[in-house]
Amino acid sequence: MQSKSRLVPLAGVLASTALLLGACASQPEPVPTNAGPNAPELAELTIGYNVPFDPTFLPDLAAFECLEQEKGVRASVREVTGAPASIASLVAGALDITLSTLGSGLNAIAAEQDLVAVVPSASAPYFMLMAPGDVEDWEDLKGLTFGSTAPSDSSYYTTVLLLGAHGIEPEDVQWVTVQGSAARAQAMVAGKIDAGQVTVSEMLEVESQSDKRAFAAVGEDFPDLIFNAYWVKRSFLEQNPNTVRAFVECVMSEHAAAYDEEQFMAKAAELLPGGMDQATLDRAYETLIGMRIWDPEESAWNEESGDRTVQTMVDYGALPGFIPFEDWAETSIVDAVRAG
Repeated sequence: MQSKSRLVPLAGVLASTALLLGACASQPEPVPTNAGPNAPELAELTIGYNVPFDPTFLPDLAAFECLEQEKGVRASVREVTGAPASIASLVAGALDITLSTLGSGLNAIAAEQDLVAVVPSASAPYFMLMAPGDVEDWEDLKGLTFGSTAPSDSSYYTTVLLLGAHGIEPEDVQWVTVQGSAARAQAMVAGKIDAGQVTVSEMLEVESQSDKRAFAAVGEDFPDLIFNAYWVKRSFLEQNPNTVRAFVECVMSEHAAAYDEEQFMAKAAELLPGGMDQATLDRAYETLIGMRIWDPEESAWNEESGDRTVQTMVDYGALPGFIPFEDWAETSIVDAVRAG
């Protein structure tokens, strides 16, 4: 299947994001020169985080804590709604590193922004496609209203991947802009949209409060799709390699820790606000472990998996053209952490 790619103009997002985040981005202070040759160069790292406080992302929240407690680098976390906005904030200099989807990062690289991904956050897709309970097959989705953040966001292109895999064209459904998965969940509960992709905890929320149900998981049809990653400017990586490595070490260690259920539940109690009840948290954890979105070895962070992911996105219109893995991903840090 081929469909025409639609890109969000980067300049427009940059302008609005710079107003929101540029003024409040603090300048990291250098660490003392006697901290040792391999110590992080910075005492503070400004991190873009564009997802809800959800069990899916508990390892990310724990990694931010690890960065401060174990590496001595303050994590200044800025919440930015939508992957395109987080990449635009990075390009504008409002962030040092940001969590974002491959689609948004790669579209920026296609627009000649000098960015690079340094470590996956999710090595497999974690979104669930919700649809009305009376939808029985894919043909029933035609004409329904789908919510997504933007055409370059995973909420759009992974939905297009799923629809295309089952013979549904993007133009067969109606698209409405709904910024962020939490807002999509609320819109479905309120009956403002019929369908959309949400995280696991939001799936449980939507199921309990509406007639919608989990209809499909993109990870089932595309299990090898690298889903999102942490991105930096290449110049930042060149100037602060030890700081970036410290962050990558924390991400990988917390991906491993996520498979210890007792430790995961303790971290959830500490880091997830809102007090999700234990039964819901247990079901969310069971679902997430089944998805295998956390890979301590980051075994998919290689040329073969990366090129396959990009080609899949090109085939389904999520990218305008193929971008080789070596042009958008840095593997040396993950390789070094793996090697110990």
